[in-house]
Amino acid sequence: ADNLASTGVKLQDGTYNVDLKIVQASGVVTSLVSGTSTTPHTFDLSTANSFTYTLATNPTVFHLANVTQGQKFIIRIEQDSGGGNDITWFSTIKWAGGSAPTETTTGGKADVFGFIAIETGLYDGFVIGQNI
Repeated sequence: ADNLASTGVKLQDGTYNVDLKIVQASGVVTSLVSGTSTTPHTFDLSTANSFTYTLATNPTVFHLANVTQGQKFIIRIEQDSGGGNDITWFSTIKWAGGSAPTETTTGGKADVFGFIAIETGLYDGFVIGQNI
């Protein structure tokens, strides 16, 4: 009880009256926004940081809107049941390893990519998982 003296008020009966503040620490949760079968397709980063998209056209061209410098976002790309669809990524991605990854083209399989907006129009891109 003596360690509470600095944060509480000692009462006449020797106990302390303490204001407790409970802080819950957790990650930032945003909606998972999904889309399918439009090309070009624009991911609006003012609505979410996590996206899932099913490829149903070949090729599918991706663009970004409303990006904030320093923003981190994830895009999960799944092939439709027929597979074989290609992606044309938004420009100015600096991919880990120096070149854009080859996406999985097997029907029903998915790849997950992560990005950091370094500055307006410039992104670091990372493969989080493939052939999922």
